[in-house]
Amino acid sequence: MKEIKDKSVKEQIRKRCGENIIADGLQCPECGCYETYKDGNEPDNTDKWYFMIRAFRVDSSSECMNCGIWF
Repeated sequence: MKEIKDKSVKEQIRKRCGENIIADGLQCPECGCYETYKDGNEPDNTDKWYFMIRAFRVDSSSECMNCGIWF
């Protein structure tokens, strides 16, 4: 999670996902942040997912919640 800038966001991810965190999905071209952080012990449990990239269907753009860019 070294790509996550905000310490409070890192804590929120740990709180939701536990200590065995896996990251996957889209990757921000600017900061390298992954779309989804998941509990490595229960990767299919969507209740434990933490999203860092917000996708918009209208214009096919995505927003990185880590650095704020649109791509």
